[in-house]
Amino acid sequence: MDPVEIIRRFYAPDSKSYRILLEHGRLVAGKALDAAARVAHLQPDLDFIHSAAILHDIGSLLTDSPGLDCHGTEPYIRHGVLGRD
Repeated sequence: MDPVEIIRRFYAPDSKSYRILLEHGRLVAGKALDAAARVAHLQPDLDFIHSAAILHDIGSLLTDSPGLDCHGTEPYIRHGVLGRD
């Protein structure tokens, strides 16, 4: 699974929201992978951690968050539930 390809299904690659989501996701992925490296003895699934971190805010597009260039109808607090769906 390529998380960037999944994001491209929902976000226009030339949009501000796409750039924000991808940059934020990559920063979160870096932090998550750093944390996983500290527990390497537990053999964390690094590919899953990376993909999940990149995708964790994908539901933002469905929210009314003009500052993020997201023009949906839902309040931002629901972005996690919306992304899960």
